[in-house]
Amino acid sequence: MIILLKRNLKNHFRTPASVIFSIVAVLIAFFVCAVFLENSMIDNVLQSAPKMDRESCRWLIECWIMAGLVSMTPVTASCGAFAIMIVDSERKIIKDFKSSPLKKYDYPLAMVLCAAIAGFLISLVIMALYAVYIYIIAGVGFTVDQLLKTAGMALLTSVTGCCVHGFLLTYIKTLGGFSNYSTFLGTNIGFFNAIYLPMGSLPAFLRDVVKIVPYGHAAPIMRDILMAKPLEKVFGGAPDTTALMDFRKFFGVDFYLFDKTKISYSASIIYMIVFAIICFILFMARYNAKREQF
Repeated sequence: MIILLKRNLKNHFRTPASVIFSIVAVLIAFFVCAVFLENSMIDNVLQSAPKMDRESCRWLIECWIMAGLVSMTPVTASCGAFAIMIVDSERKIIKDFKSSPLKKYDYPLAMVLCAAIAGFLISLVIMALYAVYIYIIAGVGFTVDQLLKTAGMALLTSVTGCCVHGFLLTYIKTLGGFSNYSTFLGTNIGFFNAIYLPMGSLPAFLRDVVKIVPYGHAAPIMRDILMAKPLEKVFGGAPDTTALMDFRKFFGVDFYLFDKTKISYSASIIYMIVFAIICFILFMARYNAKREQF
């Protein structure tokens, strides 16, 4: 299985177009936030904390954007790696693996591991680049503890994403279908992670839909980690905590079930893990059922 894993990783990373395509949604989200949304978001924060300076507010919003981008990168990047499985199936290469000494679970397990590793590594690159970007424009960096916690959440998000992708993609047989799936994911992931629009701007029923999507729960956790310092500076002088609580709810730092009960971060992590396990089991079962048809 290790050899198969290495083969998948080499096939994925030696094709720059495949890697770039898997993060197109991230690049689009960055462009939309940086060009169109940043100033309006800063104005919203200044209305809640009018005594704060604009540069501090910009630092806060940049950290919010970074958390959103890092939370969506593992999902789209891990999806891109599954193109290998679709190609192997479409070109009947999978028959060679079926006739080899490989165990029946080796191929799907290697595929999931490849997607998880690819998603995680690309997430680290995006996180590092944006951390440097924030340091340049704001003059403030992140602590090692913040980066390690964010990396840990990126790993969990990548694993969750690839388990979901693996199961859903067992229903897709062609590269054309995979392309449509990737396009749908890239188009909607910004809404699932409340990046294009803050959580408070979405209709009530959409806010509940967002909370059903498992990898959407990574975004608030990453925001809480990366926005800790700017939140303290911007809202530290607020006369009460109402403004801060409203901000955290509106910008999706805290999730609320039916807008009433706050969802703890530990509950979100457990939800992601359970969802990943269920999808992984379904993926293995679906793949091996299809394997008998090859």
